[in-house]
Amino acid sequence: MNPFFTQALILAYKNAFNRIHGEEIYKWKAIQFFQENWDIDADNFSHMLELSLSQTQNLLASANYWPRLMINKLAQLRPEPVRELFRNLFNEDVDMTNRIKEFHAGIQAINTQTVNSYQDHRAIMVYLCLRFPERYFLYKFGMFKTFVEKSGYGYRPVKGRNENPAHFQRLCEFVREEAIRDNELIQLHQHRLPNGYYTDTTLTVLTQDIVYAAQRLNIQVDPHAGDPTIELIDLTLNPLPYTPTLIGRHINHLHNECEAKRIGAIGEQMIMKFELQRLRSWQIENLLPIQTSLIEGYGAGYDIESYNENRSRVFIEVKSTTGPFTTPFFITQPELIKSEDRPDAYRLYRLFDINESNLTGKLAIYEGSLARFCINPRIYTVILS
Repeated sequence: MNPFFTQALILAYKNAFNRIHGEEIYKWKAIQFFQENWDIDADNFSHMLELSLSQTQNLLASANYWPRLMINKLAQLRPEPVRELFRNLFNEDVDMTNRIKEFHAGIQAINTQTVNSYQDHRAIMVYLCLRFPERYFLYKFGMFKTFVEKSGYGYRPVKGRNENPAHFQRLCEFVREEAIRDNELIQLHQHRLPNGYYTDTTLTVLTQDIVYAAQRLNIQVDPHAGDPTIELIDLTLNPLPYTPTLIGRHINHLHNECEAKRIGAIGEQMIMKFELQRLRSWQIENLLPIQTSLIEGYGAGYDIESYNENRSRVFIEVKSTTGPFTTPFFITQPELIKSEDRPDAYRLYRLFDINESNLTGKLAIYEGSLARFCINPRIYTVILS
């Protein structure tokens, strides 16, 4: 994703803030109203549901789109099955994509009529956002598709694909990290929320509002402005032993984790474009790098699937930092396993000295198994029988 597009979008959003505020402020009120009235164990579930959703306006009702009407009708006809579907949808111990699929399938089973239930990804994500507004982002396929096309985001949504909402959540996380850094935006946002409106301390609703604005605001960004300049450095990677000091320290782990995630995302985007440039320099026009971490999620043991000059597949794990080459980084068990399974095709890309303002950095590449780097165990997973 082109970071300059996101920055330009946030600037345009601030300039149009008063107009957008007047059109979209109802979302914060709808969420607060739902929070105050939702009770999954209510004696009269259908009445409680209808009341809780009554302020959602066009989130759940628009031209030829009637999910609120239909869910209320189904709850009146079959209150207990619908109650259980919502209970399962809001079970955070289960993968989000599976919960969405099961909710949709459950509604289809209840809706024996031939009419459309309208319980699609958009409606189901509204329910999740109303229940957990600190965690989820309101979703529309058209909004997602437009933002992807304008920003150069690596995932290409296909209408109806079950993975779309999860990918949209991740896209919004990237935008939120940029929004959090804009103090002027935060002040504008905080000052507009009166009593009776959801406070949105995690900026999830604000972030979705910014993403939605990309459809309506004219954002002009040079498509090549996000192209990185990466200097390939020939450096030897030599791991050093580390001994814990056993001295207590106060560390903001949450901030550090969020910042590492943000820099990691920038680094992967830089390497995606770097790999594309390399393939073109080798006259390889019919092959493209694939950002596996974006499409499949993390856990495959690598971030990017690409090709070498011989057109052979390579698996790239990117370790990014704004600091120097020697900045410590972590290797996960899946990364180690993948590197040992395919040492001939595995690549560790150490991207360092990243300058976010102009997307420059230095890169050292290591080929083969990561076993020689894994000499400092930091944490263990304990599984009890």
